[in-house]
Amino acid sequence: MLGGFNISFLKKYTEQKYLDRVAKLANLILDKEKEFEMLPDKVLQENTSKYINDFKQNGYNDTLLINSFANIREAAFRTIGLKAYKVQLMGAIILFNGDIAEMKTGEGKTLTSIFAIYLAVITGNSVHVVTTNEYLAKRDMELNSKVFNFLNISTAVNLKNLSIEFKKNAYQHQVLYSTHSELGFDYLRDNLCKYSENGLLQDNRVQSSHDFIIIDEADSILIDEAKTPLILSSLEDIENKQYEKPNNFVQTLIKNEDYEIDYTSFNIYLTEKGNYKAEKFFNISNLYLPQYSPINHRILQALRANFLIKKDHDYIVEDNMIKLIDKSTGRIMNGKSYTNGLHQAIEIKEHLKVTPENQINATITYQNYFRLYKKIGGMTGTAKTEEEELKQVYNMSVRVIPTEKTCIREDDTDVIYKTIKMRNTALCNEIIMRHNNKQPILIGTLSIEDSEIISNLLNNLKIKHNVLNAKNHQYEASIISEAGIAGNVTVATNMAGRGTDIKLDEEAKKAGGLAVLGLGRHESRRVDNQLRGRSGRQGDPGYTKFFLSLEDDLMIRFGLSKIKAMNLNVFDETKPIKSKILSKTIENAQKQIEGINYDQRASTLKYDSINSIQREQYYILRKEIAKIRDLKDIIRIFKLNNISINNSENFTDIKEIIEKIYNIFDKNWTKYLSDMNIIRQGITLRQYGKLNPVEEYEKEAYEMFDLMMNTINNEVVRLINV
Repeated sequence: MLGGFNISFLKKYTEQKYLDRVAKLANLILDKEKEFEMLPDKVLQENTSKYINDFKQNGYNDTLLINSFANIREAAFRTIGLKAYKVQLMGAIILFNGDIAEMKTGEGKTLTSIFAIYLAVITGNSVHVVTTNEYLAKRDMELNSKVFNFLNISTAVNLKNLSIEFKKNAYQHQVLYSTHSELGFDYLRDNLCKYSENGLLQDNRVQSSHDFIIIDEADSILIDEAKTPLILSSLEDIENKQYEKPNNFVQTLIKNEDYEIDYTSFNIYLTEKGNYKAEKFFNISNLYLPQYSPINHRILQALRANFLIKKDHDYIVEDNMIKLIDKSTGRIMNGKSYTNGLHQAIEIKEHLKVTPENQINATITYQNYFRLYKKIGGMTGTAKTEEEELKQVYNMSVRVIPTEKTCIREDDTDVIYKTIKMRNTALCNEIIMRHNNKQPILIGTLSIEDSEIISNLLNNLKIKHNVLNAKNHQYEASIISEAGIAGNVTVATNMAGRGTDIKLDEEAKKAGGLAVLGLGRHESRRVDNQLRGRSGRQGDPGYTKFFLSLEDDLMIRFGLSKIKAMNLNVFDETKPIKSKILSKTIENAQKQIEGINYDQRASTLKYDSINSIQREQYYILRKEIAKIRDLKDIIRIFKLNNISINNSENFTDIKEIIEKIYNIFDKNWTKYLSDMNIIRQGITLRQYGKLNPVEEYEKEAYEMFDLMMNTINNEVVRLINV
């Protein structure tokens, strides 16, 4: 059972009425402070069992919440020296209630989470706590386990590359810290395990339940990461020439003559002239005939690799490998690669050894994975702008918690210059002025390329500084922890979800606090807000300002028509352009991109939800294999009526039969996923024939699944009639 106060009733409250109710509960917890301060350690520890018994006898009520929160508040103070403020208690109540607590940077989200975790365990649930990377998962577990161990609650951390035995044990703990991707991959691996209930095969499944999940940096994980599904894959070798020839071809093409780029949808395609050149280059009659679809597909991927996907922006080359960059956080996404041959097309472009293509064995969207949990709670510094999507997809509201101390940071208006060169000059002038006053400065850039350009300019100015980007991310925590020291200058790509607070020394506070200077606007307003939020934590002074140019990607993609309509000659190149139209254009551009990204996530979820029907059927059938005891079970499971079994005396090794049936299943499922992926790539073209792509995809999914099951049944029949 998942406890909580009357959520359906609370949903009817206005935002303020909801927060008033939460604040009242927080005050009641604070009123218990002196009572719990008087309790000896042993009583605090024994209270855990007492509350569990209270819940079993009486169910959930407000008294249980108040007492359990007061108990762990005192336990945290005694073990790690931290005593939660009212706003942290409010955030914890919201977390436990299955909503998202929006708490600004530095308000103590890590401590906030322990209250919701504790009460969830008391009410009979295991809890999975999700962070954006393994460093934070280990750090938070090590800190909070001191509190939980004191209160007799078991904790563990789940990381990639751990043994199955270790993972099995970790999932048995009451509280498990992990990353979103590792939880998802464990789920996919579990459903592809070969096991039998009579113990003939080893059971390597690790996950045990999906009760309650708490997600740190909830907007980053539930929104940004949700654009692409989780894919568990094996490798398939394809000859290099299948990538080399399309790469050689696209490098002969002329932009806007042979191919065009739609910057709004970030798509690329051949023109009619480009089609003609392709047919001539590959010596084929019609590029769009079904038999030439593989060539067409490789050409499009080569176009994307050469003209859309940028080095040091979308990926880096490190150790002779392509490593993708998370645009929201600026971090390397280890273990992730582009699908459908795009990764290999980039490797060819970069003159690297081509790796085998990924062949899909299992896949699920983050949305559908997280919806396996009975309850989801989240916390982040920025989520309100995405509340509509969070409500629709996860049934979660975003509750904005007031800061413990009033924010006194000054957020200056954006300055816009005609050229990137003048934008960078203006930024450097601002840096010089503030650096001379010993004010700590954080410069936020959108790409590695920009961070290196600014770093070179600072070197020319003899200004000592640190650079943090995907190329040196291993120094992240130490660089960020020093960014608040007076006189320090830090250049960083994207500051989302860093997990380390920038703390000011006294000299830095006197100099005006941390100055955050943004170089260009990010595609998402949330990420801009996250950058701003690095300054002004817990009532500290601070300053923020963004420097833009008409040559920024955002303006090129969405503001060209407005820019062309303006007479730019009237503006002095050395001074910022003061124009309400341009300021509004930038805001609208961000909203437009957010809308495009939302549509992309909605589309991904829509198609995966169709696939989930077949996926669930497949997993159920696969679990039936584990129940096989004899040949009669095979006939029952696969509904093989009127099938005579020849040479049944040869099947004395039921373990071998189970293994072979699993192999039949998995081989055909992989083919099914591959076929559906190919269909998905081209399904939108059917709208030109006045057909609904989603309905067409659903029809294809059912037909392909039936075909797969018929193939499996036929192969099983052949197996048992050997």
